[in-house]
Amino acid sequence: MRIAIRIQKETEAAAFAVRIGIHSGEVMRTENDLLGLTVNKTARVASAAAEGQIMISLTTRDLVGSIEGATIREPITVTLKGISGTHQIVPVAW
Repeated sequence: MRIAIRIQKETEAAAFAVRIGIHSGEVMRTENDLLGLTVNKTARVASAAAEGQIMISLTTRDLVGSIEGATIREPITVTLKGISGTHQIVPVAW
């Protein structure tokens, strides 16, 4: 999360915006790729972020706890493409 915050701070004045999604879990690794639900969910959490925003999964929020210089907001409920059910994701402000 510290790197995600740094990326957002460094690109605030850029002509482009970055959206960042973070999820934590185990992945399957091949010689050239990472696979599995964790990888898919991370991509979907990133897709749920607006430009210039950091979104994290509840799993990541629970693992991180808190970070100095960041505010972990209240969770929001979303659907994530290709993953059944609803999911809670959490915006992070810096």
